[in-house]
Amino acid sequence: MATAGFTIWNERIAPVFDVAGQLLIVDERPDVAWQRLTLPEGSALDKLWFLRQQQVTILVCGAMTCSSYYAACGYGMTVYRFVAGPCDQVIDGWRHQLPLESHFPMPGCGRGKGHGQGRQRRNHPSHSPR
Repeated sequence: MATAGFTIWNERIAPVFDVAGQLLIVDERPDVAWQRLTLPEGSALDKLWFLRQQQVTILVCGAMTCSSYYAACGYGMTVYRFVAGPCDQVIDGWRHQLPLESHFPMPGCGRGKGHGQGRQRRNHPSHSPR
């Protein structure tokens, strides 16, 4: 059975994992009650170690530093990052196996039309007429 940890803030997915203070632990079985826990203050590694002690195998969060992401993966966690939205909707989506990053994307982090194109700078040498 999978146990997921959802970082929360104001009943929404917390925007940044590394400074999150609250966690919902949710089992994939709907009959198991959610647990609300306070994450330890300190580094992201302290938080990840705490998640590991809680036997969290899936982490759903907002933005996350690359070093925290690689550490979570090193602990054997599956990480869904850049997720945003109300906790209950995201949890319901997870339980229904929706692709969380595309159904609940953080603003500016979507993979839709125009992703990765960015702005073009006008006076940059690569854009000057030849």
